[in-house]
Amino acid sequence: MTQTVWIARHGNRLDFVNPEWFNTAERPYDPPLSEDGVIQAQQLGKRLVSSGIKQIFAAPFLRTVQTANCVAECLDLPIKLESGLSEWLNPAWMVSSPEKHSMAELKRLYPRIDSSY
Repeated sequence: MTQTVWIARHGNRLDFVNPEWFNTAERPYDPPLSEDGVIQAQQLGKRLVSSGIKQIFAAPFLRTVQTANCVAECLDLPIKLESGLSEWLNPAWMVSSPEKHSMAELKRLYPRIDSSY
């Protein structure tokens, strides 16, 4: 049985559009999407409507969940959070592990998250 796996990176990050955001952010390593990043995520969702996707996995960062949520809304699917997709597992890229929103907070903000996964 053949399966197709789609891999998409999150939309544009707020800290890439406004680098000063990082200096005052509560969670500097967990930026949200920028305005154009939200548009990119919505366009991705529309592009994938007829793709036959059956599952959506996302790293548990705000920007990745926001991107996945836009796609999930278009495809009417839940989101499964997978920490193994997180690039921060590479200690050479960050001086410390990023503080993220709790799973409960992400679920409150994005009810499509499948908390049973």
